[in-house]
Amino acid sequence: MVDLKVLGNKVKYSQASDDETVMLETIYNIQSAIKLMEQVYEVDLSGYNEEVYSKMSLMERLEEQKRVNEEQEKELKEQQRINEEQQRINKEQYQTIEQLKKLVAELQGKLQLS
Repeated sequence: MVDLKVLGNKVKYSQASDDETVMLETIYNIQSAIKLMEQVYEVDLSGYNEEVYSKMSLMERLEEQKRVNEEQEKELKEQQRINEEQQRINKEQYQTIEQLKKLVAELQGKLQLS
């Protein structure tokens, strides 16, 4: 990826290498180059821009899908953590209820004996 603003500033302030200058000129003159190539080689390159935009759009969609997938994975892990915590709480409550049942049974037994 090339940051055109940075590259443009480097060229503007004579800090760019020859290759960078040629790259910037090529980028800015790509439309002229496409027209020249169409004339010289007698081919239609009008779909070139659409293909580039299509591929860029695809890359952006892939990046967005990757971000969405990462968010969903985080949400899933959080839900799993919540579920595990709820299971732990349920287990503790069950154990407490069982202990209370034993205590009640023991108290009833002692009351019957007296």
